[in-house]
Amino acid sequence: MYLRKVKLKGDIMNMIIIRIILLLSLSYCSLFAENNSSKNALSGFSFGVAIGYENYKTPYISEVETLGVNRIVRVSAKQNHKPSLWLETHYIWDDLLKKSNGERYFTHSAPGFYVGARVIGADNDIFDAFSLGLLWSFKRTAIDSNSSETGQSINIGFGPVWHKTKVLASDIIEGKALPAKYTEVKLDSRDEVTWMLMVSVGF
Repeated sequence: MYLRKVKLKGDIMNMIIIRIILLLSLSYCSLFAENNSSKNALSGFSFGVAIGYENYKTPYISEVETLGVNRIVRVSAKQNHKPSLWLETHYIWDDLLKKSNGERYFTHSAPGFYVGARVIGADNDIFDAFSLGLLWSFKRTAIDSNSSETGQSINIGFGPVWHKTKVLASDIIEGKALPAKYTEVKLDSRDEVTWMLMVSVGF
């Protein structure tokens, strides 16, 4: 039992550290994204609002009940994938794909990376999940254009996501009677790292 508690504390600390790092990254990127007066390597940062499609390695249990006088545990709803709302900041490598003569292979799109935070989770927790991954950005205007709309884009990203899933408490088993010490089915939160598909609108 002591070892299990130590492990849980270690997992919680890891999640806290990851969240702090990613929040600092978002703040750091935003400072440069707001400073458009200088054309440097960091001027390519933009913000976006995204819809994320999160995968769950351990299915997320959203509804559970007990049946009959023996209180048989039944999971009535669980998800392997869930959509969610995200805020993200991304950087586009505008000069990455060019021909030997300096011309671009793609005039209206380019690769990049993103850092994102989920706006609100299933338990109404704010910024309770984070993601960092690669994306492809489709620009509304040509990359070399001086238009004020060059930051507007549709972005498709893919990368790891750090989030929580909901599982049955360790001594509760689906299909078996609820242990006598419980008055209702208890769900535990568990941290996990898996993948997410993201579609965002940049501005």
